[in-house]
Amino acid sequence: MKYEFKGIVRGTFSQYQTFGCVENPVVVLSSNDLHEMLDGLALDEFVFVLKTNGRRIKDPVRYINRLGLNFRNYTREGANEYEQTSVA
Repeated sequence: MKYEFKGIVRGTFSQYQTFGCVENPVVVLSSNDLHEMLDGLALDEFVFVLKTNGRRIKDPVRYINRLGLNFRNYTREGANEYEQTSVA
């Protein structure tokens, strides 16, 4: 399957709105592996759209969980837990 993630970090557009955009505030990722694509992102920090084979997923959280992945692993809270367990 072909996955596409398109998102903007909350609050960045308004920050760049009055100035010229030095960096594109929209993040676009695509991959054949959903875990590989989402790994390292804090999805709770994004306003995003997730597409599979060109079709938009209405409820990305439910879709990710249905595939057997834990949505919490792709959030800020999950990243903090991972850092605490790998450091200890």
